[in-house]
Amino acid sequence: ILVMDGQIFLYSDASLAVLKKLGGIYTLLGRIGFLLPLSFRNTIYRFIAKNRYKWFGKKTDCILPQNEY
Repeated sequence: ILVMDGQIFLYSDASLAVLKKLGGIYTLLGRIGFLLPLSFRNTIYRFIAKNRYKWFGKKTDCILPQNEY
């Protein structure tokens, strides 16, 4: 769930809205993604969400950048 500028985005809509805000090539990918049918986008989103830990693993700690001052 993403709430941005008073709008609520769910599932693939949230991911694509974030891509559009990142700028560069990601904005283009976000715009192209919105052209696909919602049911297709959400099916792909759910497939990735279901398998992400299997593909990328799951961390118990968040890695913080080191202060280099």
